[in-house]
Amino acid sequence: MNNQYEQDEISLMDLMQVLNKRKMLIIKVFAVVTALAVLFAFLPFFEKEKEYEAISSMSIIYDYKTPADPEQIGEGYVYYQDRMQNIMIPTIKGYAQSLTLLRNVIKDLKLVDDEGDTLRAVKLAENIEIENQADSNVIRILVKYKDEEKAAAIANLIPQKLLEMSKANLDLKDYNILIIDDAIANEAESSGGKLLTLAIGMVLGIMLGVFAAFAKEYMNKKIGSKRDISAIGLDTELERKGPVSKDILENVLMLANLSNAKSIAFAAEPSSVPDIQKLYADILKDDEKNNESQPVIKAMSLYDDTYPLIAKQSDKAFIIVEQEKTDKKALESLSHIASKYNIDISVIYLT
Repeated sequence: MNNQYEQDEISLMDLMQVLNKRKMLIIKVFAVVTALAVLFAFLPFFEKEKEYEAISSMSIIYDYKTPADPEQIGEGYVYYQDRMQNIMIPTIKGYAQSLTLLRNVIKDLKLVDDEGDTLRAVKLAENIEIENQADSNVIRILVKYKDEEKAAAIANLIPQKLLEMSKANLDLKDYNILIIDDAIANEAESSGGKLLTLAIGMVLGIMLGVFAAFAKEYMNKKIGSKRDISAIGLDTELERKGPVSKDILENVLMLANLSNAKSIAFAAEPSSVPDIQKLYADILKDDEKNNESQPVIKAMSLYDDTYPLIAKQSDKAFIIVEQEKTDKKALESLSHIASKYNIDISVIYLT
């Protein structure tokens, strides 16, 4: 149980390290995606075609035929009347969206699609919602359409077509359909839609940024953390920030003196080798003034094939590993050779 807890803790630490190391990439991706969302939401070029909505309402009233004999009026009769009305409301809603009725609406208003052809009734039905609240005989007709005047005209014409239908349909002869509200069209799109687009863009930007961070870390061929060095099988003896400096070399020389090493083999990035040689020369000059002696240092490229041999012949061997610069495969190859030929190599890790 403890081992499982430790593994989970290490995994969480790794994730946090990756996010911290790649935070600039996450910020850049987030900024780009958010900027695109802003452009898409607010620039007129990307603005969607305006859509208008209109709402009309009508009521369905059952024509109660009260019995001539008052004694016949009872709870059963009242229940029957209410039931008849509640059954018919869904029927009326179905009539309001029937293709036959909508074809008549299209014909009367001469509705056309974007290509100029007569609008299909099925397409118009997609833009119509029929609503009825529970325990109410009021039906609301919501129409969404690209033209403001025609949106209102459609919402107003549907109840009128239902009135015409009720006069010719025996199923509706006992019902009165009353138009309560005429429709007035309003623009359907609001600033809330733009803000929602912006919010979605920001969330998507964070998600893509995190994904990009882990993708880059997975595909990264360079040493990215101290844990990468441990995974290869090498020990880190010294960890410092920044490039190779006199302070770092003095620390290494102190370690060499503690182990009585008379010769040190250095492997580093080719660009860092001249700096090591120059800094060591400066240290030797200072030591001459103080009558001190230092081990002999041989500095060469990390990618030099002769380094393992020089390291084997030296009392102490170091590899200077630079974060996001040193190649993983080269380090793995050196680690394999060191293990095979029993060469003791320590790592100086520069972040």
